[in-house]
Amino acid sequence: MTAGKPGSPNPGNKVTVYYKEGWTNVNIHYRAEGGTWTSAPGVKMENDPSNPGYKKITVDVGTASRLEACFNNGSIVWDSNGQKNYFFNTGDNIYIPGNNNAPGQVKLGEKPAGSDTTAPSIPANLAGNLSSGTPKTVTLTWSASSDNVGVADYQITRKAGTSTETFTVKATTYIDSTVKEGTTYKYQVRARDAANNFSANSNEVTIEVPGAGDIIAPSAPTNVKGTATSASVALQWTASTDNVAVAGYEIYRGAVKVGTSTTPAFTDTGLAEETPYTYTVKAFDAANNFSAASAELTVVTLKGTIVIPGGDKPYSTNPSFGKRVSTPITIDGTNSGEWTDDMLIAIDMAGDDPRTLGSNWSLHETPMDLSHLWAAWDNEFLYLAWQYVDVTDIVDPANAGSAGGTPIRSMDMPQTIAIDTISGAGATHDMWKKNGNQPLWGGLDLPDYQFNIASNMFHSGYLSRAVNGVFPVDDGGVNYKTGTAAGITVKFAKGKGYTSLWGVKDADDVNDPSKLVNFMALGHDSNRDTFYEAKIPLSALGNPDMENTGIGVMLHQGEYSPMDTLPNDPATSDTPGISDSNSPKEWSDIDLLTAPFARIGK
Repeated sequence: MTAGKPGSPNPGNKVTVYYKEGWTNVNIHYRAEGGTWTSAPGVKMENDPSNPGYKKITVDVGTASRLEACFNNGSIVWDSNGQKNYFFNTGDNIYIPGNNNAPGQVKLGEKPAGSDTTAPSIPANLAGNLSSGTPKTVTLTWSASSDNVGVADYQITRKAGTSTETFTVKATTYIDSTVKEGTTYKYQVRARDAANNFSANSNEVTIEVPGAGDIIAPSAPTNVKGTATSASVALQWTASTDNVAVAGYEIYRGAVKVGTSTTPAFTDTGLAEETPYTYTVKAFDAANNFSAASAELTVVTLKGTIVIPGGDKPYSTNPSFGKRVSTPITIDGTNSGEWTDDMLIAIDMAGDDPRTLGSNWSLHETPMDLSHLWAAWDNEFLYLAWQYVDVTDIVDPANAGSAGGTPIRSMDMPQTIAIDTISGAGATHDMWKKNGNQPLWGGLDLPDYQFNIASNMFHSGYLSRAVNGVFPVDDGGVNYKTGTAAGITVKFAKGKGYTSLWGVKDADDVNDPSKLVNFMALGHDSNRDTFYEAKIPLSALGNPDMENTGIGVMLHQGEYSPMDTLPNDPATSDTPGISDSNSPKEWSDIDLLTAPFARIGK
C-alpha cells in the first residue's frame, strides 16, 4: 500500500473499516495485530460511493484476526483512543469519531445503511475578478458549502445574453479563460453532494469584459483609515468602482509611491516611532486609467515598547533579559544547574489555569499551566526552557489522581513559540488557522517566526517564517520547515527547573497579593510537572543581533485557542464557565493576545 491510496486486498483475512466522516481528510495508521505499522501518517481513506458520509478501507491482515489502528487529519491532529488505539475484527466494522477529541466508537460486525437526502448549504460570498493582462480571464472565488455528509463538487453557471453554460469544479475557485472582449457575463454557483443533492444558487456576479479602448477611470478611493504601531501603518479604504473593474491601487506617502495593492488595504513598514506620515491612494484599471487621489490621511506612529524588568514573583516579564553563555547547553529535558534564575525572562502564576475560573471547579482534567520561561544564547544557538506545573495535589487533592493521570508530556497538545525578530513586522494569524482563523496576535509585538510542537513531541515540530504578514505552510521547505530540517532540538522530562513556585489556589485570586502562596513550601510534588528545553539555530531565525537589537518571545499552549501564555496575557482567562462535558469554556473561545513579548538580549 502507498500513503494516500489503498491498494487492492491480497489473499488472507480481510478487515473493512467504514469511517463515519468527522474530518474531511482522514489517514488511517494501522498494522495487523502484532505486525508492522504503516509509515506515518498512514494511508489516506477514500470516500465510499455506496455509503455517502463514510470513508472505507479494506486491509489484508494475513493470518491475524484483528487490525490495530489510529486516525489523523493529515495536519498532526491524531485520534488514538488516548494512545490505546482501536481494534477491528475481520469483516465489516464502523468507526464513529468522538466529539471534542474524545475517543470514538467502534461497532464491530456492522456496516452503514441508509441514504442522504439533505442538500449542501448555499455557497456564500461569490466574487469575480477580471485579469489585467491579455487574453482576459475571470477568476471566481466563493466560501465553501457545508453538508451533512460532504460536498462533492460545485456547478458554475455562466450567462452571456441568451447563452447559458455550466462548468463543474471541486475547488472553491475557478478561472474562466474563455471570455470574449466586449461581452458581459453573469455567474452563479451551487454545491452538489455525492447523493446528487444540489444547493440553491449563490449570489450573482456580473463581470464586463471591455472591448478595445477603455478610457474611463475608476472612482477615487474614499474613507481611508490607518492603524499605527511604532514602526508601521496599516491602511484600509472603501473600494473604488469602475465601468469594467478596478485592477489595483497605488499608495503614496507624501509624494512618494510606497507600494501597490490589489485589495483596499496596505501596510507601510520600516517607519520611525512617534512620527507623522501622510498618505493618499489612487485606483487604476486594466487599461491603466488612474483615479484622482483620495483625501489625505495623516497618522502618527506610536512610541516603541519600553520593557521595565519585572520582579521575582508572578506575574513578571523580564526579571532578566536572558544570558549569553560560553558553554553550549546540553538539551536533555532536565535542569542540571545550567538554567539559573538570572536567565528567567517570564514568570507566570501557578494555579491560574481556567479550571477554577469564575464558578468553575473542573480539576479532574489535566491543567495546561505554564509557570517559567528561561532564555540563553551563544554565537550559534538560541536556547529556551519552559515549565508546566500541576498543583492539583495542593489545590484539590481529591482530584489529583485524575488530573495527573495524563500529564502534559503524555498528550499531543500543540505548543506555539512566537518569535519577534523585526520590529513593526510579523503576522497576526496562526499558521494552521487555529483560534477559529481569527487574529491571534494583536499587540505591538507580532511574531516573524512561529514554531509549533506537540507536547509529547511525536514529531519534530514545524517552523514558519512570515512572508508579507502571513505564515506559509507546505511551500517546499523555503519558509516552512520541519524542526529537524531547521536544526531544532526539543527534549522534555518530568520534574522541575524552577527554584521557587508561587501562585494561587483559585484563578480568580491572581490579582490579590494576599492569596499568593509558595507551592513548594506547601509540599507540592514536582514529579507532576514537566520541564522542556529547546535549541534553535540563530541562522533559522535570520541571525538576529542578540546584544544590540534583541528578540521577543511568547509561548502559548492550546488545541483551539491559548489556555496559558508566557508572558501572561489576560485573554487566556476571560471566558468563565464550563461545557456540558465539564471542561472550561476558555479552552475553546477566541483569544487575541496583546501582551508584550518577553525580550531576550535587549
